[in-house]
Amino acid sequence: MAANEKSLLTCLATTPWRQLLAIMGAHQFSTSTRQAKDAVIHHLHTHLTTPAALATIITQLDATAKDALRQLLVADGRLPVHTFETRFGPLRAYRPWRKEAATALAQPWLAPISATETLWYLGLLYRDPPKRQPGIVQH
Repeated sequence: MAANEKSLLTCLATTPWRQLLAIMGAHQFSTSTRQAKDAVIHHLHTHLTTPAALATIITQLDATAKDALRQLLVADGRLPVHTFETRFGPLRAYRPWRKEAATALAQPWLAPISATETLWYLGLLYRDPPKRQPGIVQH
């Protein structure tokens, strides 16, 4: 494994709980908050590393999302977030606890607005580092 690669398990482990539930919802799995985080991580890891499941997910992507995946593969899985979102669309913040926005979607994974959101909610895209840090470019 290259120094800049992260395993899927590591990415899932550093993913916030609400994001894990959103990924579960995008794959039509239970989004119950009664599940243990470790169990959700294990379930998603198993699902996303099963070749048949991954092939099914990829065949259902639109051309733009497939192009985004190709671009990531060419770049060894690392593109600056700003560059990626400029080309493949923005990623809306998912904040289910905020009710003030009338247009806020309760389940944004059901209606992604960009290829970036599509890949994000399917668990095919993660940020490194997971949280913004001063002076460090997220990929």
